[in-house]
Amino acid sequence: MFLKQLLLSLSSLFFLVGVSAQTDFNHYQSLMAKGEIPDDFVTDTKSKITTDMLSQDLGVTPTKERLFFEGIHVTIDELLHSGLVVYGDEVSTYVTKIADRLLEKQPELKAKLRFYTVKSTEANALSTHQGIIFVTTGLIAQLTSEAQLALVLAHEISHYSEQHVLESFDWNAKNGRKKNSYELRCQFSKENELVADKLGLALYQNAGYMKEEVVSTFDVLMYSYLPFDEVPVPTTYFSNNRMYIPQNQFQVKEYPITAEEDYNDQYSSHPNIKKRKDAILDAIEELDDWGKVVFSQGESVFYQIRSICRFETVRSFVLNGEYAQALYSIFILEKEYPSSIYLHRTKAICWLGFAQYEIGANESKRVPKKADFEGESATMFSFLGRLSDEALLAMAARTIYDIDSIIPNDEVIVQIKDRIALTMAYTTKFSLDDYAKRGYLESVAYAKAKQEIEQADTVEKTSSKYDKIKTKRKVDVEFDIDSTKFFRYGIADIVTDSVFLAKYEHYKQQKATNTAKEDSLEVATTKKGKKAKLFIANTSGIDSDNLLVVQPGAVYVDKFDQTHWDKEKMTADYAQYGLDLAATENGFDQKTINQQSLGEQGTSTFNDLNLLYGLIEQKAALSDNDVFFPVDYEQLKQIETKYETTNVLFTSVKYQRTREVNGAIMLVGTIFWPAIPFVYFIYLPIKLHQSNNLRTSLIVLDITTGDIKSALVMHKYKMPSKAAFEKIYSEMYGVLRLTKR
Repeated sequence: MFLKQLLLSLSSLFFLVGVSAQTDFNHYQSLMAKGEIPDDFVTDTKSKITTDMLSQDLGVTPTKERLFFEGIHVTIDELLHSGLVVYGDEVSTYVTKIADRLLEKQPELKAKLRFYTVKSTEANALSTHQGIIFVTTGLIAQLTSEAQLALVLAHEISHYSEQHVLESFDWNAKNGRKKNSYELRCQFSKENELVADKLGLALYQNAGYMKEEVVSTFDVLMYSYLPFDEVPVPTTYFSNNRMYIPQNQFQVKEYPITAEEDYNDQYSSHPNIKKRKDAILDAIEELDDWGKVVFSQGESVFYQIRSICRFETVRSFVLNGEYAQALYSIFILEKEYPSSIYLHRTKAICWLGFAQYEIGANESKRVPKKADFEGESATMFSFLGRLSDEALLAMAARTIYDIDSIIPNDEVIVQIKDRIALTMAYTTKFSLDDYAKRGYLESVAYAKAKQEIEQADTVEKTSSKYDKIKTKRKVDVEFDIDSTKFFRYGIADIVTDSVFLAKYEHYKQQKATNTAKEDSLEVATTKKGKKAKLFIANTSGIDSDNLLVVQPGAVYVDKFDQTHWDKEKMTADYAQYGLDLAATENGFDQKTINQQSLGEQGTSTFNDLNLLYGLIEQKAALSDNDVFFPVDYEQLKQIETKYETTNVLFTSVKYQRTREVNGAIMLVGTIFWPAIPFVYFIYLPIKLHQSNNLRTSLIVLDITTGDIKSALVMHKYKMPSKAAFEKIYSEMYGVLRLTKR
């Protein structure tokens, strides 16, 4: 779990361009920000808080005012720099154009709003006090028209114009300590939602949109937890002339969709769908002169934007390690984009991920929970969930090799083929001796022909007429082929392929000579009675002096388990100081990309950061031992060229201050208690002393393969400081220097 914990800790961290150009879905690349970087992304959090406190009077105490502005800015800034948000891209541009139509008669309000896209599978939109409105790709992926998106945007704009964020803060300040405050807060929130629905409807109607699209928008919201389309999966989808899958491997069962409009919303921040529909239908009757607009920007443009969002949904599922959901989304998109190399590659990445889950014994994300099976996707999820480890591994190899035959010599697929060979060599769940050298149907035909020959020979040698008659009646016999082991016949061409066998044997030998690959080494040093521990993962080591460093992430937790954003920034700055000093001392040519440089380097650096955050997120979704292939391979290759290195260094720091009982003080108090009672009382307040734990993690990944080159974790019992990080990173970089290949 050493590497897993390390990866998780690391991952926890203008003009508008038109959409007229067609997106190349055959060679899709993830959405990137475009144009001049907005101030929202370059102004630091502290400056935003200070400016708002000087310019806005909330009518509350200075303490509560600071609490409010810190809350809204810290949270939103974390989202802005999470690697999920983009600006000026095709989707954000499209959303802005629709908002412009909604606010055509309100230019002052329009000037206060900015619209950004969040790359997420969640179907959601969010309005903020700052005037930022976020729309997720997961939401647009679910919609069926521009008008539906317009209604959602009108709702969020109304939240902003009514200052609902501030109202909620004020309500909580006045009512937060009441006995039934949570239930009352939910009721208050639901009332605001109904207000936003009604006001949003008026905006929508004034913009000329069709009223018939209103109710269908609530249908979208109710079923948005399901995949973005309901398409039946034929049982033949996974079978072909090489991998024959008997029908008995598929569970013939329907999984009904259970969503209800009139669900219990007592403890929900939103009214249930029935209440919202009823209220909106009443509001519709109050409005006249409805328009007929469904696609003001053009129907084809909407479907192009929706396809972008659906491709982003696939990518997000892969980054999160949710491969079954990704495969079902790919299955849907294949119908419209059957020649998409991106979909072929991503499917191969998913199957490699499935194979890796079996190696790491991490099945938590193989498929959704059975209790969540609903609709057409459940057929695929049920089949994948019932596959044995061996079957899943064989099917992964089969699919990857089949994709190789569709797009031969593709750089990505060639590398994924190599990784599946490595996976099969390293797992105990695969043995060449268990697999047939003929396919399933071929083996059945061979067994039948062999039986007929043996039967004829037996008949010929039978001595009596009556024995011959009995022998001839033995027609329907069981062949020596187990249909439940169908997968052992499905990769016959692979296990007899000389190239595969050479790779497989190479990795088997590598495993035999490198059994300590994932061992950890603890090195202890003593300084002033304090112990520092450095844990080193036995990895391949870096291959050059060039390093690309992603800005440090930091968490600062006080003795009350409270985090402090300002101290986290201070800690990250100290860590950056230590990194720069250690690089110079150890002779590394280091380039750092961080949020502080965005103002100078702009959108290009912002996009680089987003892609690198995606890389560490994809790695963190897997187990310690897992190899994987980056879903953003081509874009990461561009970063490699730009910064002239394959070594990307991620580092994070967690400082935690806890109360601990000092055993020595307790012992002194206990010994002297009978003779000198006051000694115990003198030391009693001290015995619960503060313990400082500073945990620094560092990992170096290959930027285009995702391979771990080095992984280090150090524990020091100190508070964050420049001096502490100077020593920590000096020792860590010393290890990098020693392990350099």
